[in-house]
Amino acid sequence: EAKLSPPPARRCRFPGNMKINIANPTTGCQKVFEIDDDKKLLPFFDKRMSTEVSGDSLGDEFKGYIFRIAGGNDKQGFPMK
Repeated sequence: EAKLSPPPARRCRFPGNMKINIANPTTGCQKVFEIDDDKKLLPFFDKRMSTEVSGDSLGDEFKGYIFRIAGGNDKQGFPMK
């Protein structure tokens, strides 16, 4: 009888800094934030285009905001799907 082992723990695929470009289409303003804390970035991992993510994880200044993922690329430069 074979025993199934649980899947290995997932590793963070984006270690280090991540840049987030936040844009407001009604005003045309945009701002780039560089975030070092992986715990703040966890809600953004493994998301697809047009997914909405709560801004609460990024800190108090973004509490109550909802962000829509409109694009991105990995550290090798491959675009999102």
